[in-house]
Amino acid sequence: MIEASARAILFCAALTLAGAASAQVSETERDALIDLYHATGGEDWHNNEGWLGEEGSECDWHGVHCWGEADNDAYVSNLLLPGNGLGGELPESLAGLERIRRINLRANQIGGPVPPSLAELPDLDWLDLGGNRLTGPVPGALLDSPGVNINLRDNQLDGYTDPIATPQGSISLDLSGNPIGSLPPASWRDSGALSALELNRTALSGEIDFGDRPWPGLSLLSLEGNTINSVTPGILPDLRHLYLADNDIRGPWPVDGLEIPELRVLDLTGNGLESSPIGLSGHPALEELYLGRNTLHGQDLAPLFTIETLRTVELHKNPLQALPSSLPNEASPLLRLKLASAALAGDPPEWFGELSLRNLDLSGNRLDGDIEPWLTAVQDERWVSLDLSRNRFEGPVPEALMEIDFAHRNLSSGPGLNLCWNHFDQPFEADIDEFLTQVHIAGNPSDCNGRELADIDLSISGSWYNPERSGKGYTVMLLDNGELLHYWFGYPPHIDLRVDQQMWSFQVIEPAAEAAIHPPSLVPYGGRFGHGLGAGNIWPYGQRQLEMVHRTDDSLSILSGWHAQGRHIIVDPPLPPIQERLEHVRLTELAGTTCNNQSPFQEYSGAWYNPDTPGEGFILEVLPDDRGLVYWFTYAPDDSGRQAWMIGDGYFEPNSDPIIGVPPPGTPLARLEIEQLVQPVGTVLGPNFDSDAIDYIDWGSLVLEFVVGDTANAYWNSGLEAFDSGGYSLERLARPMLAECE
Repeated sequence: MIEASARAILFCAALTLAGAASAQVSETERDALIDLYHATGGEDWHNNEGWLGEEGSECDWHGVHCWGEADNDAYVSNLLLPGNGLGGELPESLAGLERIRRINLRANQIGGPVPPSLAELPDLDWLDLGGNRLTGPVPGALLDSPGVNINLRDNQLDGYTDPIATPQGSISLDLSGNPIGSLPPASWRDSGALSALELNRTALSGEIDFGDRPWPGLSLLSLEGNTINSVTPGILPDLRHLYLADNDIRGPWPVDGLEIPELRVLDLTGNGLESSPIGLSGHPALEELYLGRNTLHGQDLAPLFTIETLRTVELHKNPLQALPSSLPNEASPLLRLKLASAALAGDPPEWFGELSLRNLDLSGNRLDGDIEPWLTAVQDERWVSLDLSRNRFEGPVPEALMEIDFAHRNLSSGPGLNLCWNHFDQPFEADIDEFLTQVHIAGNPSDCNGRELADIDLSISGSWYNPERSGKGYTVMLLDNGELLHYWFGYPPHIDLRVDQQMWSFQVIEPAAEAAIHPPSLVPYGGRFGHGLGAGNIWPYGQRQLEMVHRTDDSLSILSGWHAQGRHIIVDPPLPPIQERLEHVRLTELAGTTCNNQSPFQEYSGAWYNPDTPGEGFILEVLPDDRGLVYWFTYAPDDSGRQAWMIGDGYFEPNSDPIIGVPPPGTPLARLEIEQLVQPVGTVLGPNFDSDAIDYIDWGSLVLEFVVGDTANAYWNSGLEAFDSGGYSLERLARPMLAECE
């Protein structure tokens, strides 16, 4: 949740103001730019066009954006050099850019400390130094930067220095991914200068102590992805959003000792909670409560469903088994309730009919019989969403469904009804059939009703495609940690095909027994071939959802829903929302997923990448006949940031030289040569997809050599001039789960 909002802010921050052509900035600003060039190895930047040019040319230097008239009061307004190969350290003289608004030096290799002098920039509203190699403490001086959004995530910062005596700031600070290991000291908390603080993945552990004095001004605190197990009493008078997902809080959440009168959102997803958080009713403003992926039991949750202010509750992937049989008071005025994959069975309790929900998710449970008792909790309002898929409902589809105003398939909110993977009577009545065609996800549910499902296990690993839409598909792997990794490869929803374009996305989740419901698939965009993602971003693909259901006939039913929107999707006129459910058949089977399809090279299957070029890499499927199928997910070899992917296969060759004992470091153990990689282009995503229009360009050749210790080397030689030839080392990123055989 926080990660996604941060990406959106990063995008907004990348927008630039109008520049002033051929304007001359002050001598102080010119000196500051020159100091930056020399201090960060400007001669080795990826792009240093114009830098160190004559006086008056500064606004034409790469990444420098100016504001003001050409001959009157021009100044540097934006400095945007993300992913440009900057190294060294930032000079204190950067503060000489006295009127700058935005600095973006993200995704470089800048080391050393964060210059405290950056707090002296009076007009600065965005500072992005994320994804570098900055070290030392976070300067307390930054708190004296009113209204600045500061991104220092994914560095090596390890502490804090005290602020100035009376900081005047109100800043948003993201320190996620640094080995900080503690909350800010009392001097920071007492200042009231922090409005939002993100400390996700910062080695916080054990008990979190908020101190015995109030922490004023803080509206948002995110501590996700740590190993916190408890929280001491504290006073946070202005806190509205508290995110503690994916920690180790196993006992009841001790909110009784926390004074958070303004708390609106509390996220405890993915902890070890075994009983309902106590004292929640003591938060008079609480509206959203996220408790998914814990170990809660339904009968313990009666007090939760009576909190007068709650509008959203998520309890998915808890072993609820049943809802509370009764409530001590009137039911909460909930609008959204997520009870997916919660082992629910039987009929709803009587109080459930008192709810008036706009969004109800009951998918992946053990509910059977008639669905009508569950409909009593759904309000008759516009754009209702109801998910009853993957249960055991049977009998006729009731006419009561037609009284609910579900979201239609052509709305940006997506379709509002999902009845798939149940056992309703067919054929549907004519009026029901027409109604379902309008509101049911991916259209009429006839093709997903009454079908038997299989567990998602390691047999799912391999490549899948729809024979009527050859040229795109999925490569799927159940990993050795139980998570499911998928890559989709295809084409963007562009109408203008004057430029060959491709598209790919990925996601990794923990699957349920019979289905994998993926959050929005991620689309890396803005990279460059051979350089990785660099300053690019990983964006959710519009509002795309993906549901994989493994069927007993060894087919994969894949529901894709998406909306053509996002920075990388430029369509004129815009495409309408698209939903489709397609049956995919197996293209490949991963070697080693049974005891009957073994290969001596199966250990090399998985995801591989070069740590120096993150954001691009290879998916390798080793097949039972000792072939290796390779997907290379990368980018165009220019500054467009567009995605690219290539595919090819070849046979493995073992090392021909005998190896006695432990092989020397770097000794190739196996070799995979692909004489012809192809790059498919020429069609689009959506209703205009045309398999016959695809041009399979002969891209060139690829060699992968595998050495000891999950390392490899890649060498390529492309017939396309822009890709050229080259090579780099690889490390394993993910490994598939394989069968245990004697």
